[in-house]
Amino acid sequence: MKKYIHIFIILFTGIIYNTSPTLAQTKKPTRTPQTMKIEMNIGDTIWVGKPSEHDHFEYIDMITKTRIPDTNLTYDSITGAGFYKYFFENGDMDGKRLPAFYQGEPMIVATSIKAKDKKTGEDRMIIIAWINQEKLQVAWIEIGIALENGEVRLKRQ
Repeated sequence: MKKYIHIFIILFTGIIYNTSPTLAQTKKPTRTPQTMKIEMNIGDTIWVGKPSEHDHFEYIDMITKTRIPDTNLTYDSITGAGFYKYFFENGDMDGKRLPAFYQGEPMIVATSIKAKDKKTGEDRMIIIAWINQEKLQVAWIEIGIALENGEVRLKRQ
């Protein structure tokens, strides 16, 4: 049984000029939000898009497990259940922004979590994806804003 991840994202996809007489003179564009439903499965491949910054990605962090304690923890690779505990609760990790040279590389969706933004209180959908299983490297992706800014693609290009 596969776990389905349903993501609702508000993307600003169009620009509409306001036509009221007083505002039409300024011709300032206003954006109209569009809700988009995206379905991803655990085990699906997604691709690293273009970085928002020159040398790194703004909405994708790379986390490398640097010390693995002797533990019998496992996770369900079909549903993603237990992945967070398996990867993050034991051992040491090194985290940084994903470097730009990963552009175009595939990642495998391992799990998803809902995290609360400490500043705004908003819920954020986080996708955790394998960058390199042998080196124990995962990507921590704020999927909504990463998709909106082209840092993640759902199809290979």
